[in-house]
Amino acid sequence: MTAGSCFAQHIAARLKLHGFNVLDYEPAPKRTSKQWRAEHSFDVYSARYGNIYYARQLVQLIEEAEGIFAPEDWIWTKNDRVYDALRPSVEPMGWASKAEVAEQRKQHLHAVRRLIRDADVFVFTLGLTEGWEHKRSGTVYPTAPGTIAGTWDPDAVGFHNFTFPEIVSDMERVFELVKNVNPEVMFLLTVSPVALAATGTDNNVMVANSYSKSTLRAVAGYLSETYSFVHYFPSYDLITGTNSGVALYENNQRSVRADTVDIVMKKFMTEMLEDSAKLPVQSEKESQLETADKRQQRFEEMICEDSILEDFSQ
Repeated sequence: MTAGSCFAQHIAARLKLHGFNVLDYEPAPKRTSKQWRAEHSFDVYSARYGNIYYARQLVQLIEEAEGIFAPEDWIWTKNDRVYDALRPSVEPMGWASKAEVAEQRKQHLHAVRRLIRDADVFVFTLGLTEGWEHKRSGTVYPTAPGTIAGTWDPDAVGFHNFTFPEIVSDMERVFELVKNVNPEVMFLLTVSPVALAATGTDNNVMVANSYSKSTLRAVAGYLSETYSFVHYFPSYDLITGTNSGVALYENNQRSVRADTVDIVMKKFMTEMLEDSAKLPVQSEKESQLETADKRQQRFEEMICEDSILEDFSQ
């Protein structure tokens, strides 16, 4: 099972490419185009939850799926269309009615309940510490209202920059919830090396990014050292800590280059298998599909809502 920030999409794609059984409990309808599936967040993660940037989002998703938590103000509107505020990017044009979006969310939560029971390994990529919170209920959103849909109301929604203790507590709650229904599951944590495009703090975005990533890296390290069922893969460290002198980021200095991800994912495949000799080999057809041009196209199709906050913050 895969989930997390937009960098987690690389892990899911590479595992699928090599023939691993990546669960997908919300598959795309048959006879739909690749472009349509990408636009509607199919074939991205193990369910259509979209990007889960921070731990509190994951806690609330699992609690909601288990009937423990009921979100408030989770339906947003735009141009007479209705959006699921907890995953606003999965239906780019929204739904026609509140009843329709409620039914879609019911089906989505059913898929999440199945996932956490069936997964042998839960791969989660920590992406951000910054989030947006409904002040009255504590419901959190992947992006601020007024970006993809909804209306910005500072009296209703506030910015929250999660701290080390809060994130540790949230991840421990995730472990508790999932282990309660799936005692044998293992967790594999990574930290996204994709830098912030904007920040809700008063700091320069470079300072905000340093705080966010260092906090998440510390959380992942602490959890992997504390719990035997939690492991850490250093995708973040391989990219940000390298001394190779080669260009690892695109010209925008935040998006990771496709060939850089290739290096990291090759390391991932060998490090995470007990016997790397059993690594499934790509077929000739798969190799042809995954050319440099195809990899670049896949990168451009990646969904990262945090990038639109740059316009929102100006």
